[in-house]
Amino acid sequence: MAERVKEESAESGKEMQKQIDAARSESQQMIEQARGMAERFREEEMTKARAEIKTERERAEADIKRERDGAIEDLRREFAGLAVTAAERVIEKSLDKSAHKVLIDKVLEESSKGNG
Repeated sequence: MAERVKEESAESGKEMQKQIDAARSESQQMIEQARGMAERFREEEMTKARAEIKTERERAEADIKRERDGAIEDLRREFAGLAVTAAERVIEKSLDKSAHKVLIDKVLEESSKGNG
């Protein structure tokens, strides 16, 4: 009987060892799956982050271009206004009444030729 108990005990020990080995193998597979999932998740998040960064950069570049174009247009208008004001002052100071009349007549004459 002792021999039989010894055999059953050895048999139980072997069976337990098989179960432990199977559990270890299964847990190792689960760990590998978890690592793979974590790696895929990390790559997906990096891809999303890169896309968001690209979108934000494109939006910022468009905003900067719009602001620059607006500033250039404002500067052109300001310069044109200053040029007209300066020209008016120069003409006003440098021309006497007869010169004004000659200039006005000339402009009217050129306008009528262009329209007629």
